[in-house]
Amino acid sequence: MGKRGPRRTPTRILQIRGSTLANSRRDPDVPTGAPVCPDWIDEGAQDCWRQLVPQLEAVGLLSQIDANALARYCVAWSHWVAAEKFLKQYGTTYPIKDKDGNIKNFGHFPQVTQSSRFAEQCRRLEAEFGMTPAARSGLDTSQVSTPRNVLTEFIAGKHD
Repeated sequence: MGKRGPRRTPTRILQIRGSTLANSRRDPDVPTGAPVCPDWIDEGAQDCWRQLVPQLEAVGLLSQIDANALARYCVAWSHWVAAEKFLKQYGTTYPIKDKDGNIKNFGHFPQVTQSSRFAEQCRRLEAEFGMTPAARSGLDTSQVSTPRNVLTEFIAGKHD
C-alpha cells in the first residue's frame, strides 16, 4: 500500500514559502544545477527543455537528478503539441460512411484521446515542478535571485 495523506511538499518549496517546517527537514544532498538535455528526445521536446531549464533553475527548483522527470515532461509536452496541431488542421471528428458512401456517423480521431492523456501527464509534472498557479501559490520568490537580463540593463544604462 502507498503512503497515506497528501504528497509531501518539497523542502525547497517550503523554504521559498518561508515555512518553519523547512528548518526541521534534512533532504538528501543532490547535485545542483541544470541537468543535461538528453539527445534521444525529439526536437520539440528539446525546444521545451531549452525554454524551461533556465526558468526552473532561476527559482531554484531544479537539480541534475530531475533530468528524467523533466525529459518525461518535455516528451509529453511535445506529443501533446503534435496532437493539438493535428486537431487544429483536421478537427476532432471524421465521417464514418456506409458501403454506399453515405455518412452514417462520426468518430473521434485518436489524437483527441492522445491530446487529453498527454495534457494530463503534463499537468501532473507541471505541479511537481511548480509550473502551475496552484503549485506556485504561497511561494515567496523574493529570496531567489533572478538572472540578469543583460540587454535590459544595457538599454537602461546599467552596464558594466
